[in-house]
Amino acid sequence: MNKKNIKITIRNEDFTILRVMQEKLELKDTIQYIFNYWLDNKIVLHKTLNDKTKSRIKSALKDYTVKEIKEAIQNYAIILHSNDYYWTHIWPLSEFVSRGIEKFLDECCPFSNFATEKHKLTRGRIEGVSDFKSAFIKKKRDEGLKQKGNFK
Repeated sequence: MNKKNIKITIRNEDFTILRVMQEKLELKDTIQYIFNYWLDNKIVLHKTLNDKTKSRIKSALKDYTVKEIKEAIQNYAIILHSNDYYWTHIWPLSEFVSRGIEKFLDECCPFSNFATEKHKLTRGRIEGVSDFKSAFIKKKRDEGLKQKGNFK
């Protein structure tokens, strides 16, 4: 067979099918990435990513970016794992992406909204910070330095 005589014809429909397949793979990877990020934050350690959770993450991605979802997950984890906040309700990932993302975005001020009264009073005494999230991070860093014996 002569290589010069081979003609490949690709129809527009073929490109469309390839593009749709690529988008489905990217969405699957994005959903898995969000699931792994949730597990990394040690909120609820799900054993598997089920269809219900996949569907709810996919739905959340219509309204929020991956960055926003990660921000909300991180804020939720910080608040759950700290005694400085009164929020203690633990959602599984499927519920969080349906009901909790907006509550825990920075723009909704979760660190002030869910702060205990004691934390609200002491926050103002932490020097060099302008918001609750920064106060929390500074407090945890200082506690870590105290435990290592490096704090003066």
